[in-house]
Amino acid sequence: MRAGGVGGCGKGIRTGSANAQPVSQSFDPAEIEHGQFDAHLPPFGIAIAPLVVVVRASFAMNMIAWPRIDPSYLADARWGGTL
Repeated sequence: MRAGGVGGCGKGIRTGSANAQPVSQSFDPAEIEHGQFDAHLPPFGIAIAPLVVVVRASFAMNMIAWPRIDPSYLADARWGGTL
């Protein structure tokens, strides 16, 4: 996905040729039986990279960022107080 986020996902359909149909209209469920898996899979390192990034980010948040947050102000009455 590009840096534009979800908003840029359908851009290719809108700027394509006049005869192009949107993906949602040209999909034929009967063709699923004729499909096949790609023989060229990505290397293991590239395939596992997104999982590694998520686990490292979660670890960093739990060990570095969250312990440094001072939530004591939430005990004030204007924030609803605590028991």
